[in-house]
Amino acid sequence: MRIVHIALVLASLGLTTACQGGAPAPTSAQAPAAQRPAKPIPDEEPGVTRQVREILLRQADGSVAPGLFTERARAALFPQAAADLGARLRGYGALGELQLLARAVDGEDRQYRYRALYAGATVLVEITFNKASRVGRLQVTPEQAVKENT
Repeated sequence: MRIVHIALVLASLGLTTACQGGAPAPTSAQAPAAQRPAKPIPDEEPGVTRQVREILLRQADGSVAPGLFTERARAALFPQAAADLGARLRGYGALGELQLLARAVDGEDRQYRYRALYAGATVLVEITFNKASRVGRLQVTPEQAVKENT
């Protein structure tokens, strides 16, 4: 559980991408199949996708409500890490499409992975909701950095 919250803080501060290093990722034509971008899956919970979009938009404009997060996530994210993440999201430009890449259930938690297509970047968003629909984990990572690490 502690690792999840550390990942949340590091991701929100932009440190996950800074720590990954490595050579630039090969293009999709050169990349092995395991490194090619994941294909979207059918979104059977459009309400969750709308909720994730709203969280990202509110995070970017600084108006995200701390009450949307679990107590542990709130402690890790607010106030400074939330402000840092908001600045990163604003830097990506306008949020376009959200593509659902994966959905899983772990006990009472629902885990989702999205590709968020911003005007200036494509990022992967990993978010976990608990049984009360509070966010227990939010990680935003540039997609290329994830491919470099695989």
